[in-house]
Amino acid sequence: MKPGCARELRSMRSYTNQHQLSEINNYHLIIILAFGSKLLNIKYMFSQNIYDVQLAKDKLDAVRLEDLTDNEETIAELKRRHEREKLLLLEDNKKLMLDLDTLTESVSRIQRERQQLEDEYEELRSKKDAIAQWEAQISEIIQWVSDEKDARGYLQALATKMTEELEFLKHSGDKNWRNRRSQKLEKMELLNLQSSLQAEIQAKQAISEELSKTRSELIAAQKELRDFRQRFESLSHDVKRKEMQIKELQTRLESGEGFLERPSSQLSYLDKFLKDTTCRAGSIESEEGDIEDNRPPSIASSKSNLSELSIDPNIPQGLDLHKASHLAPHLPPKPKSHQFLVRTFSSPTKCSHCTSLMVGLTRQGVVCEVCGFACHIGCCEKVPAICPVPSDQNEALGTDKPIGNLEKRIVRIPKRTDDEKGWVRQFVVVCDFKLFLYDISPDRNALPSVYVSQVLDMRDEEFAVSSVRDSDVIHATKKDIPCIFRITTSLMEPPGLKNHTLMLADTESEKTKWVVALSELHRILKRNNLPNRTVFRAKELLDNTIAFIKNAMSGAIVDPDRLVIGTEEGLFCLDLDRSEIARVGEGKKVYQLEYVVEEQLLVVLSGKQRHVRLIPVRALDGDDVEWIKVAETKGCITFATGVMRRSPQLGYCLCVAIKRQNTSQVIIYEVTRTKTRHKRLREVMLPTQAQTLNILSEGRLCVGYQSGFSIYSIMGDQHPLLSIQVNPGEPVVILIASSS
Repeated sequence: MKPGCARELRSMRSYTNQHQLSEINNYHLIIILAFGSKLLNIKYMFSQNIYDVQLAKDKLDAVRLEDLTDNEETIAELKRRHEREKLLLLEDNKKLMLDLDTLTESVSRIQRERQQLEDEYEELRSKKDAIAQWEAQISEIIQWVSDEKDARGYLQALATKMTEELEFLKHSGDKNWRNRRSQKLEKMELLNLQSSLQAEIQAKQAISEELSKTRSELIAAQKELRDFRQRFESLSHDVKRKEMQIKELQTRLESGEGFLERPSSQLSYLDKFLKDTTCRAGSIESEEGDIEDNRPPSIASSKSNLSELSIDPNIPQGLDLHKASHLAPHLPPKPKSHQFLVRTFSSPTKCSHCTSLMVGLTRQGVVCEVCGFACHIGCCEKVPAICPVPSDQNEALGTDKPIGNLEKRIVRIPKRTDDEKGWVRQFVVVCDFKLFLYDISPDRNALPSVYVSQVLDMRDEEFAVSSVRDSDVIHATKKDIPCIFRITTSLMEPPGLKNHTLMLADTESEKTKWVVALSELHRILKRNNLPNRTVFRAKELLDNTIAFIKNAMSGAIVDPDRLVIGTEEGLFCLDLDRSEIARVGEGKKVYQLEYVVEEQLLVVLSGKQRHVRLIPVRALDGDDVEWIKVAETKGCITFATGVMRRSPQLGYCLCVAIKRQNTSQVIIYEVTRTKTRHKRLREVMLPTQAQTLNILSEGRLCVGYQSGFSIYSIMGDQHPLLSIQVNPGEPVVILIASSS
C-alpha cells in the first residue's frame, strides 16, 4: 500500500471516531437533560403532596375538635335527661310506696275486721248449737203435748161414760149407800180430772207461745247467720284481691319496670271478627230447655214460706223482732233473691257467670226462674244474690271472663265414614281455648244438639291452623278448595302421629277470618304462657305388628314400669323398662282384670266357663306360681274389688256377680293373707241380672241393672239401702264413682 493512501485511511478513521464521539456526547446530554427535568417535576410534585397532607391534617384536627365539642354537649344533654328520668322514677317510687302503705293499712284493717267477724261467726255457731238443742227440746215438748192430748181424749171419754152411768143410776132409783158412795167418789175423780185437764190446756198454750217465740228467734238467727256469711265471703274476696294487688306492686317495685308504659290491646282483629259474624251466630242461638223441678209442691211452698219469713238484713243487730216489725214499713224494700232450678238445655249454652260452656247431656246447669240468669251449678253460689243481677255487677263479671272465647259458628267437616263422601254441618264453639264441635241436623233452621262430637284443644303443642292445597283435598271440588282450612293437633305421642281436621267455610273471606283469628288466639295463648292442665296424654306402647297379642280385652297397671294385658290368647306382662313382653300362666281368654295394690294380688276372670282366679304378683317375675281358683264362681258375669272396712284394720273384699236361672246373685269374699287368699262372707240375691258392680266408700256395693241400680251394704242384710229405677225409653247415663 502506498504511504499516501495509508494516511488518508487513518485520517478518515479518526474523523469517523470523532464524529461518533460527538454524537454519543450529544445523546448523553439529552438523556441528562431529560432526567433532570423529571427530577424537577418529581420534586415539585413531592412538595405539592406535602402541602396537601398538611392541609388535610389541619382539616382533620378541626373536625376532631368539633366532634369532641359535640360529644361533650351530647353527654351533658344525656346526663341531664337521665337525671330528669331518675327524678321521675323516684317520684313514682315514692307514690307507689305511699300506695303500698295505704293498701297495707287497709289490709290490716280488713284482717282485724275479718278476725272480728270470725269471732262473731263462732258466737253464731254456738248460738246455732243452742238453737239445735232448743229444737230438740221443742220436739220433745210437742211429743209430750200430743201424748197429753191423747190422754185428755181418753179422760174425756171416760168422764162421758161415767156421767152416763151416773145418770143411769139416778134414774134406776137405787138407794144403796155403796152406790151413792161410789158416785161421790167418781164425781170427785171427775172434778180432779177436769182440773188437771184445764192445767194441761194452760200448759199447752204456754208451750205454744214459747214455741212460736223460739221459732221467730231461730229464723232471725238463721238470717243473721246468712248475712254474716255473705259479709265474710265478700270481705275474704276483697282481702284476696288486695293481696294480689300488693304482690303485683311489690313485683313491679322489685323489677322497676312497667311504670311508664301500658300494654295496648291486641285483640282488635278478633273483636272485628266477632262483630262481622254476629248475624250468623244469632240465627242459631241456643234455646232454653225444659225445667226439671222434681220437688214436691210441699217443698217448694215451704221454700217460699221460708223466704217470706226471712228478716230484712237492714234491721240493726240486736233489735227485738217485735220492734223490727214496727220499723219494717220505714225500711227500704229488701232485694229479691234468685230462685235457681236445675235445667236441661237442648243446645249448647254458656254460663252467664264464667262464660264457659255448660257441657253435658242432661241437667247441665241452673236457671233463675225469675230473671232467667243461667250458670253452672258450681257458679250459682258466686253469682250476686240480688235478682235480677244489676248491670254494673253484671259488667263486673266480665272482668273475670277467660280469654280464648269466640262466637258460635256453623262449618262443614268431611263425613266420618269412608263409604260416604261429602260434608256434614257442625256447630263450632270456641271456648277456653278449645274448639267444641256439635252435631246439627241437616234442616236449615235446626238447632245443634248437646252431643259433643269432637274437641280440639289449642293448648296442644302440635296445634296449627292453615289453608290447604289441591293435593291435600283431592276429593273436594275446585270451588270449595279456597274455602277449606285445616286444623292440626297431635294424635299420639310417640310415634308422633297427628290428627288433621278439615273445615269448610261458606266463603273464602270467612275462611281467612277463621285462620287469622285462630292463629291470633293461639299466639296469645303462647305469649301468656298459660299452664298446661292436660290430665291424660295418649302414647303408643304396642302396635299391630306384634302378632301374638290380638284383641286386648282388659288391662291393669302394676307399677310405673309394668302393666298386664288380658287378651283372647291369655295374660301378658309388658315390661316398659326392659322393652319385653312375657306370657303369664295358661293361655286362657281373659275377660276382666283388676290389680289390688295393697294385697299384691291380681284378680282375673278367664276361661270358657268364666271362673275368677287370684294370681300373686310375683307370678309376673317368672316364678312358678299356681293360680288360685275361687270356688262357686262358674258363670261369673263381672266382679269388683274394693275396701270393705278401714278399722280396726284395712280390709279388702271381692264381689262376684254370678248368673242364675232368670236372676243372679252376688257372692262377697274377703281377701285374706292365708294360702287360699280368700274367705266367703255371704251372698246377696238380686231381683234381676246384674250388669255392673262397683264398691263405693263406707262398705257399700252398687249393682247396676239394665234399667236402674241398687246400693247394698256389704256387711248388712239382703235388703238394699237405695234402689232407683229408670224409664226404659229415657236415655240416661249413670256414672257412679268411688268418691260418691
